[in-house]
Amino acid sequence: MYVDSHAHLEMEQFNSDREQMIARAREGGIDVLFLGDSITENFATRGKDAWDRDIAPLGTVADFGISGDRTQFVLWRALNGELDGSGARVVVLMIGTNNLASATPENVARGVGAIVDAVRAKLPGATVILNALLPRGAPGDPVRAKTADVNARIARLADGVHVRWLDASAGFVGADGTIPAELMPDELHPSAAGYDVWASALRPVSALIRLDLPTLERPANATSAPVMAGSASTEPAAAAKRQSAANSRRPNSISSAVKSAAATAGRSNLSLAHDPFPKTGTHFSGSCARPSSSRRRL
Repeated sequence: MYVDSHAHLEMEQFNSDREQMIARAREGGIDVLFLGDSITENFATRGKDAWDRDIAPLGTVADFGISGDRTQFVLWRALNGELDGSGARVVVLMIGTNNLASATPENVARGVGAIVDAVRAKLPGATVILNALLPRGAPGDPVRAKTADVNARIARLADGVHVRWLDASAGFVGADGTIPAELMPDELHPSAAGYDVWASALRPVSALIRLDLPTLERPANATSAPVMAGSASTEPAAAAKRQSAANSRRPNSISSAVKSAAATAGRSNLSLAHDPFPKTGTHFSGSCARPSSSRRRL
């Protein structure tokens, strides 16, 4: 029997990463949890200076990025222990770029939406900072338009209360439309300078986190949370109105979160034996099966 040793090693690494993350989540006490693929995973290492300067001071921060992950893998992780017991009050999510080669923008967006619903169902008191996919490829590359399409779709997931939208993509593109090599040498993964760009875009959110997390010191000169795209208004009545609307939309269970993704595709009666994210290489069985070995580590 043929065994793909490279895929086997990838799955061993994936499972090892997951076990460590589940163990960390069970310890609890997490203020901010980063969830995503290699772009997230490399933030604390390749972007160490930016991480230490802008992210680490936010409190107890956990990086749950796994290289090569796609929406379906992150959904599976969220549903199978990586959020349980974490107590995370802010989840910074960036995921979907690895789906672009094999899924339509609609399906990528549905995958992101299912993850957002799963996070809200697992951590109903948490705020999700939903990040736009970063630009990739050269000007005119079809992946640019596909990325923009996904971003336009997932931006609508922001409700201004539980889900806040953050788009750092403009900082990665020059006036001529190219991605400077010093920011993304391979036009996909940020360099140390690229992580500075992301960290800078996160600074208004960082101020918001400091205000929202009681364990963190409130800035002495701050009187209200900064307004950002997709954020709640600082006017109390408007914020209360958005809060009420958001509560009415919050999924009541994990199963409703997953079913909502299927309903978008016209499958009102979802059997988890079906794949809610077609053409992405992973199928679900029972509750949500372990991802298959068809993973490209990016």
